Amino acid sequence: MEFRLLGPVDVVDDGRSVPVGGAKQRALLAILAIHVNEVLPADRLIDELWPDEPPASALNTLQGYVSRLRKALDPDGKNGSQPAIAFRSPGYVLSARPEQLDVRRFERLVEEAGKRSARGEHSGAAHLLRAALGLWRGPALSDFAYEPFARAEIARLEELRLKAIEDRIDADLACGRDTELVSELEALVADHPLRERLRSQLMLALYRSGRQGDALAVYHDARRTLDEQLGVEPTGALRERQRAILAQDAALDAPAVRLPVPVTARRRRARWLVGALAAALLIVAIAVGAALRERGSAAPAAVAVHPHSVAMIDPSSNRVVADLRIGGWPRAIASGQGFVWAARTGDDSVVRVDPVGRLVLDSFFATTPLDLASSGSAIWIANGNSFDGPNPPGGGTVERYDVNRQKLTRTRVGPAVPGNAEQTVVAAGREGVWAGNSDAARVYRLSPRTGKVVATVPTTIQVAGVAVGGGAVWAADPVNDVLVRVDPKTARVIARIQVADGPRRLAVGEGAVWATSEFPRSGVWRIDPGSNRAVAHIAVPRRAAWVSVGEGSVWVTSNTPGHAGPARCRVSTRRRTPSSRRSISASVQRAS
Repeated sequence: MEFRLLGPVDVVDDGRSVPVGGAKQRALLAILAIHVNEVLPADRLIDELWPDEPPASALNTLQGYVSRLRKALDPDGKNGSQPAIAFRSPGYVLSARPEQLDVRRFERLVEEAGKRSARGEHSGAAHLLRAALGLWRGPALSDFAYEPFARAEIARLEELRLKAIEDRIDADLACGRDTELVSELEALVADHPLRERLRSQLMLALYRSGRQGDALAVYHDARRTLDEQLGVEPTGALRERQRAILAQDAALDAPAVRLPVPVTARRRRARWLVGALAAALLIVAIAVGAALRERGSAAPAAVAVHPHSVAMIDPSSNRVVADLRIGGWPRAIASGQGFVWAARTGDDSVVRVDPVGRLVLDSFFATTPLDLASSGSAIWIANGNSFDGPNPPGGGTVERYDVNRQKLTRTRVGPAVPGNAEQTVVAAGREGVWAGNSDAARVYRLSPRTGKVVATVPTTIQVAGVAVGGGAVWAADPVNDVLVRVDPKTARVIARIQVADGPRRLAVGEGAVWATSEFPRSGVWRIDPGSNRAVAHIAVPRRAAWVSVGEGSVWVTSNTPGHAGPARCRVSTRRRTPSSRRSISASVQRAS
């Protein structure tokens, strides 16, 4: 359940808006959401709801509002003795996790963007800030704009929004996106004529666009406006920007590399085996970093794995711990460039996901994407067949998507065999970019710059998965239950590792090789590259398919043949001691 304040007050459960009653009842919910996890005394709530003159029955009316809100937020009574709104002497409290409030997610994304900007990762910061600003559906708490209880929070959130816009513009300017910012900045300056930072940004964008005179005119207009309205001169920062423009200071020049604005998702009609896939689950197993490891609660928590969703795993204990949704029949997944990339066969697209804010940022079109890899500024897509007609458009090919140039090129690495949708796989790492093809029984080395085949390695296995890392190329054969280790320098097999349950997709990271298996047990095998042995098996509900490791995370996708309800992972935490990193344990069961 999500509580939304960045726009009209709304409660959303499983993608649907929850009716929460009339104006006063909605106002009570808004007050509690503003002060989430904080006990508000009953008399304060009464004063907030009836600032002029509370009725004699105010306390009884307040109790009635609380009762009806509880029923609206939990119509089936699943929360039992732990309702979302609880009585805590001397009043009431709305209990919610940070990710359940759009305000907290917005603040977290802005904070992470600031860290990335400080590290010089301006493009990533701009993406995060766009995602943060995308949470806004209009003015904050817009249906209570004139209520005294909301004024301070509205002012606070509006200031945060404007600062996030200014931060995003700074990040875009650092990436060389100046000309396209001019019109946006002109509109912002017109709306906020006293914000000197916007004036300074507009001056820089105009100067870099070859409009030095217009840039100086912005300064003179700012000086006149400040004098007429406030009787003050521009700050030193704005005066310094004017001086630098007059001196044509080289520090104002645009950066050498100009990055594009994010790609708009290109939608195509879904054309995959609805009967065969019917329901797809994306279970993303993340090795959560320090934030999750520091959570030491003895109370158990339930994590529901939804269709088309993302979940999280603690790698130190090999346990599932959380879930989020991305939609679109997701299949393959990869990590790189500070993001997670997921293939959606439902609309033939690859989406970019922010692993911190857990949001889809943008996407690009690909031909039936079934496997993904990331290297440098490129995303690699192994294409599958479409069953719409007799001529498979993507089977036996690998596409290279240049993120900076937004250009897609294709290379054939095997025959297009009708009926074999998943014949081609791809992987990338320090050992290069490699593709495998089950029908050709070969592994191919691709040029990272062009995507063309530069070396061919014949194999004796039906390659269903390939990964690179740890100084080796790894290929999985589910037919013979074997994992093959190849020396990338000599192109020779140096080890064969027995892995039960038909290993298919592979990934390398976190000190291990990870292999998904489907039958008879669904899960992920952990292989120790030092001993060339399988050392652990992690159960994953339904049929574990693709796996990727990156951004401090392990990501796994899972398919469900036919139609089935969602799985539910019951997760409990144990308080962590300084000598132990393991803090999460879990069991998996099917939801009723």
